[in-house]
Amino acid sequence: FFSPQAAPGTTYLAGMRGALLLSLAALCGAFAPQRGFKPQAALSTRRAAPAARGKVQMMSAVTEQGRALSEKLKGVPVYLVGMMGSGKSTVGNIFAKSLGSYSFVDTDATIEQLTGGSVADFFKENGEAEFRKLESAVLGQVMAFVRTVVSTGGGIVTVDENLSKMQSGIVVYLDVPPEVIAPRIIAADGRSGVRPLLADLDDPADPGQVAGKLGQLLEARQARYEAADVTVSLGAGDALDDCVLKIISGLEAFIGSNPPKWQQWKDKATLPAQ
Repeated sequence: FFSPQAAPGTTYLAGMRGALLLSLAALCGAFAPQRGFKPQAALSTRRAAPAARGKVQMMSAVTEQGRALSEKLKGVPVYLVGMMGSGKSTVGNIFAKSLGSYSFVDTDATIEQLTGGSVADFFKENGEAEFRKLESAVLGQVMAFVRTVVSTGGGIVTVDENLSKMQSGIVVYLDVPPEVIAPRIIAADGRSGVRPLLADLDDPADPGQVAGKLGQLLEARQARYEAADVTVSLGAGDALDDCVLKIISGLEAFIGSNPPKWQQWKDKATLPAQ
């Protein structure tokens, strides 16, 4: 899995490819093909809050395990998929920091940088189909970077082309029950506005209605989410550091069962003679 597969060609929005390249270059400090390139800054402007003093010991454990995992990843990107509100951005940012040499990329935040407006505004003005085209174009450019943890939009898996693109790295599905996500979304939307896919609800502030709508979306996407390389189940009682440790554990297990070719050859060469 350490040799990224080539993704099919991308049809970019008219006039958008140049803007994407310039934006990604400006936000990352440079732009270069995947081989040998190490981005020095995250695309997203979102940052994880500093750890409280009482969590220093646990965060040290997260950092220690993250650094060990980073060595095994060998620069391969990690893509986080899952429902809106599952924690991809918040947990992903902390996870990226734990790896040390990795940068954090948020596709939704990158789209907002490109368009100068919110994702909700783009949905309202252009529709979901156009948003998915733009989202795919952004993902196509993000693929050029190594040593990245990429937080994707909840519906990115609905486009076949995107599933192929994410084969350039390891895909991790954050599996969180709708009833756990609903209160998070209501709280966030109260600050930033109702999310486009929930706008048709009679009461977007009703946890039951929000959870019901999320359940419908999840049912339609479940098979695509579960096609991920790693599935990490998260619950309401999981602290942020626990979530990161679960991701690290899942990736460790995946790498252990899918070693790179050179490791397989080395292990075979050191087998005792029969």
